[in-house]
Amino acid sequence: MNYCYSELGDDESSFDALSMAISYDEDNYIAQMELGLCYFCGVGTLEDPKEAAHYFYKAAEYDYPNAYYCLGLYYERYVKDNEKARAVYSAGARLGSEECEKQLSMISLPSHNSSVFTKESLKKGLMASAKTLGIIGNATGNVILSGIADGAEGLISSILDEDDL
Repeated sequence: MNYCYSELGDDESSFDALSMAISYDEDNYIAQMELGLCYFCGVGTLEDPKEAAHYFYKAAEYDYPNAYYCLGLYYERYVKDNEKARAVYSAGARLGSEECEKQLSMISLPSHNSSVFTKESLKKGLMASAKTLGIIGNATGNVILSGIADGAEGLISSILDEDDL
């Protein structure tokens, strides 16, 4: 029903249709996700990130990977809680969300406000980036990572274990 309204460009009707769909079937996680997007972007209603997060959370309860991505964006951009965003993106990535994997690789390292870069946090960031780029687990990827490690005078190789490649 929402798709028909969105194709016509009637944002308010689309918002109303999604609200009705949820009132008829509160287990409709796709409608919850879509309604969350309406609140997140201000489509058919006023922008309300907190209300959006409520619907993203409800959709995530059904292990809907896209909901984890949007919920992670909420924590990252509105709440400014990268630790919570990382946890949400990690859960979404475990469910197969490529978007969550990409966002996770972008916020895996501590923020610039943090004065400590631990070996483990650097390793996590490198592994997430390499996985996102698809360069782990194949001969070409291993050569690329080795080249990067050599060029950085062993920094990366001191972080990554041999079995990580």
